[in-house]
Amino acid sequence: MSQLSNIIGQTYKVIKQYIPREDAEKFYESFLEDSTTNNYKNISTGFIDHCIDKRNYPLATAIAAEKVSYLNELLGIKVLPSYTFTRIYTEGSSLPVHTDRESCEISLTIHLGSDEDWAFCLEDLDGNVVEVNLEPGDAILYDAPKANHWRKGAYTGKQYVQSFHHYVFLGGNFEQSQEQKARKKNWLRLYFYR
Repeated sequence: MSQLSNIIGQTYKVIKQYIPREDAEKFYESFLEDSTTNNYKNISTGFIDHCIDKRNYPLATAIAAEKVSYLNELLGIKVLPSYTFTRIYTEGSSLPVHTDRESCEISLTIHLGSDEDWAFCLEDLDGNVVEVNLEPGDAILYDAPKANHWRKGAYTGKQYVQSFHHYVFLGGNFEQSQEQKARKKNWLRLYFYR
């Protein structure tokens, strides 16, 4: 069992209104507008298709930094932001079963908005499949490097927008990963010197 699953007693925890619904809706609209204005690229890698991604989108990064204290209290241990990723899934998008890299030791998927529901699926500690539909502002905290997770089927709506926020445990096994070393200085400056 991983450190996160040991702390929360499961591979996931749903957090209702992790950010206020109205903030999620503003983020949703802002990201949709920015993706068009700034011509964000449509991603087709064979692993995921029909998606528009932006790594460390400024609003996502700001929210991730603001939520450090909340997560420290929730988990009873200090965390360090790793990176964020905001994505628009479009019609035909799919996300196959996978786990994530170690810099995603503590992961949150925050639902920002959509025109249709689309279940987030993952395996619990007993290997049972759990399906979760989130409302705008809701998040699912999950053990991304250990728990298989995916989206159910192909998306049939026009757009589904979410923001991934990834953290590691401060002083933990993955704090010194290569990816984390490169970001630690910038995140600490953002969080502590604002």
